[in-house]
Amino acid sequence: MTTTFPVAPLVSASDLPGGPWLRAGEAPGDPLTGLAGETVLVRDDSISGEHRAGLWRTDPDVRSFAYAAPAGDLTLVILKGSATLTATASGATYEVRPGTTLSQPRDLALSWEVGADPLRAFWVHWRGPEAGTTGDTLFIGHIDDDGADAWEPYEWVDEDGEVWNCGQNNFLRVTGSTGSLRCGIWRNGPAPAAGDPLPVASGTGRCSGRHCAGHLIGASRGKGDETMILIDGTAHIENHDSGREVDVAADDIIGQYLGPQITWTSTAPYMRKFFVMTNADPAA
Repeated sequence: MTTTFPVAPLVSASDLPGGPWLRAGEAPGDPLTGLAGETVLVRDDSISGEHRAGLWRTDPDVRSFAYAAPAGDLTLVILKGSATLTATASGATYEVRPGTTLSQPRDLALSWEVGADPLRAFWVHWRGPEAGTTGDTLFIGHIDDDGADAWEPYEWVDEDGEVWNCGQNNFLRVTGSTGSLRCGIWRNGPAPAAGDPLPVASGTGRCSGRHCAGHLIGASRGKGDETMILIDGTAHIENHDSGREVDVAADDIIGQYLGPQITWTSTAPYMRKFFVMTNADPAA
């Protein structure tokens, strides 16, 4: 097992320590059989359904390939390189570059034409036991998407009936071909102005002011397993069930299981992450 704890920086996407890179699909638990290039599997387990994550890179001499995500939904954040994607059925074309976020529904056939430099990406693959929402359109965005209407409050009601409002979400996708899949960008608030102070958590850990200083993700949330890559900022994460504490920074890939009580505390004025959250229950 590559992940043996409910929360940890699994690997840094900018400084992977020597591999192990294998052909896509070769590592036990790697679901990307048939995808061109090599992968590193950094998460091979989950509480609900089959949620896997890692890094992917194309070979230097490969300029074109096709992939239809036959085993499940595939979500990517492009870290290096560029490419033109074409949907086989519709003929729609898409340009990807560093920072592009895309989520490919299961069985959506795409052809890739790679630019001058090899591609490298963070990936999350999802497959659940129950049918979800089928689709034949690629979901595509960018980590810097910032339309005025794109952001919505991240809020929920806990088991005590109290409302938490902790930052904002900009969703790329809110359905999965199987089960439940949500992915997009979370931030602790609008981009701070020059001189904005570091957010300070209240005694209860609740958010206050323009930016979320920290929040509890508890078992009552029940939303699913989550893997994310931190884009900006730093944070301290505490797992109250295991007692483990870790510090994370930009480019860390972080995995959380469904269930444990976890607190995030921002240690920078501004924090953003791209996340993928899944659950075997389509209604989650």
